[in-house]
Amino acid sequence: LQENDYKNYFNEIDKERIAVALTTLTDCQRALFEKVFIERKKITEIAKEEGVCHQAISQRVERIKAKLKKLLA
Repeated sequence: LQENDYKNYFNEIDKERIAVALTTLTDCQRALFEKVFIERKKITEIAKEEGVCHQAISQRVERIKAKLKKLLA
């Protein structure tokens, strides 16, 4: 196998591992993950939409990141 073949193989494994890890999030966590990391919304914007302070959203995001980091380690 060539180097690119290995890269593609490991990229596919990484994508699969990430997809599996994302299924462990609650619906609320997954929605927040999508807003922050896919839609690239700002924490303050999300907080305003949800009627909470930005610290609350920041804490939720940190919990999501910690959970995913643990699963993907």
